[in-house]
Amino acid sequence: MAKKISLMFIPDEEGDVKRIVIPKGVAILLLVLLFVIIGVVAFLGYKYVSIYNLAKKANKLEENIEFLQKEKNETIDKIIADLNRLVYENQRLLTLLGIEDTSPVYTQGNNQEGYIPAIWPTHGWISQGFTPYHKAIDIAAPIGTQIVSTISGYVNAIWTDSLLGSVLEICNKEGYKIVYGHNSSITVKDGEKVNRGDVVAFVGSSGISSGPHLHYEIYYNDSILNPEEYLPNKSGIP
Repeated sequence: MAKKISLMFIPDEEGDVKRIVIPKGVAILLLVLLFVIIGVVAFLGYKYVSIYNLAKKANKLEENIEFLQKEKNETIDKIIADLNRLVYENQRLLTLLGIEDTSPVYTQGNNQEGYIPAIWPTHGWISQGFTPYHKAIDIAAPIGTQIVSTISGYVNAIWTDSLLGSVLEICNKEGYKIVYGHNSSITVKDGEKVNRGDVVAFVGSSGISSGPHLHYEIYYNDSILNPEEYLPNKSGIP
């Protein structure tokens, strides 16, 4: 039995033929090593593809979890806002009937008087309601009519907007944010504490406006709400 293997290299053009003699054991070892290397490369390639696919699935799952979490938070915020409105209406009704309120309070944070925007911000009438294209209400009133804060909180921002003109934003720690637009003047300063019912501005027609009115927005935890649902009545009188 042959104990050696000869490898011959024949050039395409004229030249000497080269011959290499390798012991049979060495040749077998080299062949085995070649197959091992091919196997390792194939295994690593398979593992890489598997890990890549798992990473893609993990990223997709994380995106789905974030979406569901956001949807859950928005639903909870809406439920809490609805419950807050029910609590306020229940308290008003019980007060009118002279009955003491002993029911539990379904609200977030401290149930302090004034944190729900449940009064009219100015004397006037609704000239434009809340719609998908106008997520606020417009309350028409003469220029200079007093505007009051509908919540107890603090002045979060004052700025001038090309559309809304002179704008005032009031927030509280319970999550409500109120935006007043088209003001003629503002009586409070940035960071100032205010109580519900305090005069904070005067009705105007600044910005792009067809006439003097208050542009009024309500947010709860950054979710915009229909202000009409918070007004005590529909008469237009705070």
